[in-house]
Amino acid sequence: DVARAGGGTLLEHSIHDVDLFRWLFGEIHGVRCQTRNVAGHPGIEDVALVTFDHEGGHQTTLASVWHDVDARPSSRGLEVFYQRGWFATNSDFLGSLTYQLADGPETTISDKEVFDRYVA
Repeated sequence: DVARAGGGTLLEHSIHDVDLFRWLFGEIHGVRCQTRNVAGHPGIEDVALVTFDHEGGHQTTLASVWHDVDARPSSRGLEVFYQRGWFATNSDFLGSLTYQLADGPETTISDKEVFDRYVA
């Protein structure tokens, strides 16, 4: 029911990802978006593909999906690629972080180390 939900996956879940993009890459000055309603709940998108243009020329892409596979847990993944490096996490809130700088080795730091280094 759209009156109860207020919106779909983009508003309900991914608004926090948009906040993270703004924090990491700066204010957003352009948006392109496609949404779909696969499950058939009128007015509630369950698939959203969004590209954001940020100040300074950065571009981010968000894919947000509500699925109907009840046995599969919720998950959130983030990958950031930049000149000569990348980092990624697949945790909903706080977990390990994998990164690679230039031609160096792929390195994973534990959720405890992420917490100690960036949160505590």
